Amino acid sequence: MTSISKTLLLSAAVCAVAGTAQAQSSAANICGDPSTEWATGSSETADLSFVPFPMDAEVNASGEIRALRAFRVSAPTFARIEARVDGFVGDPTLTLLNADGLQIDFDDDSGGALNSRLEVELQPGTYCAAVAGFGTETFSAALRIGRMEHDAITEGSVVVDDPTCAPTTEAILVSEGDTSAMLEAGPFQNVASAGSAPFYRFTLAETTPITLTAENPAADPVLRLFNNDGMEIAMNDDFDGLNSRIDLDQGLAAGTYCVSITALGDDTVPIAFGLEAYDEASFLSALYDRGDTAPPLDGSYPVEDLGTLDSLLRRDLRITPTATWISFDMPEDGLALISAVSLTDGDPLVRLFDEFGREQGSNDDSGDDLNALLPAVIGRGTYLLAVTDLGADDGTMRTRLVIERFVPAR
Repeated sequence: MTSISKTLLLSAAVCAVAGTAQAQSSAANICGDPSTEWATGSSETADLSFVPFPMDAEVNASGEIRALRAFRVSAPTFARIEARVDGFVGDPTLTLLNADGLQIDFDDDSGGALNSRLEVELQPGTYCAAVAGFGTETFSAALRIGRMEHDAITEGSVVVDDPTCAPTTEAILVSEGDTSAMLEAGPFQNVASAGSAPFYRFTLAETTPITLTAENPAADPVLRLFNNDGMEIAMNDDFDGLNSRIDLDQGLAAGTYCVSITALGDDTVPIAFGLEAYDEASFLSALYDRGDTAPPLDGSYPVEDLGTLDSLLRRDLRITPTATWISFDMPEDGLALISAVSLTDGDPLVRLFDEFGREQGSNDDSGDDLNALLPAVIGRGTYLLAVTDLGADDGTMRTRLVIERFVPAR
């Protein structure tokens, strides 16, 4: 067992253990995170469906710090959620979570410049807007949670002209007649460039949960979904790397809809567009593959158990575009120091979760290199660690993972 005596690191760890336990005991734990705050200070006043003004907050965020603000929706509502930085410091990202802490939508840079913006129709429930960023430098961001009729604080993307799809807009028909029935037999797929096939149209005869995808990192596709009145009801960019995805798990009502596909990158390369019936298992598996949410420890998803962290655990990993998941047991409260060192000039990223799926911390590019170093003050229990590499899209990366435990000297 590693022992550190008379160091600021250990003193800070001991204080943080006590402080964390006290904070967790009084936190509401909305969206699976004890640090979440209501966007307006209380659940009674945080109902987006009826607030007269948008809900605003100033938050601090970075690649290691995620600021969460919770809000409620009591009736179907078109929401606009934005994160804006003033000046030249900070690149905010926005993640929309449900009450269980699962990702519903994500955006980076759709607000124009480096700002983020999500526009989505929400059904009744509790949600959280999470603001994070890239790198270790902490920045301040303005967060606005509002309805579409409220004033925006971002300009919107200036890279791509805002597309619209009216009933008269020429579009590729996904199917003749009811697409709901077609999806029972299998997904619809088409491969074409954004320049040659910018719109698709389909009709649902009944409420149907669906998933839309647009894939090709070279194109950096953006997906938008419009109703038959030409109103945008969902949008996504960069759900999985530079690929886009929209999941309507609560169902899309009967009607006619249009899908727009634009490219922030090369609009001449082929984009694989898919429309399929929403599948919960597939959706969750995609989250686990990216390291965004911790998988269950029931054997349904591969997780390597390293055992008890008595003093030090070490493993050399082969990292692919799919996250590698590791679990370990912390025998008592203390400080775990997690290092991920690339052996192949990669860029490793680590994210730590407890056994209930609550994120405990993450790190990318600690210090002066691209390696990851995450100190985490955690309690006794089982923890899961997602190890990914931002360069793994170009092939397999090799990373050395080391987890150390520090306890007070006795």
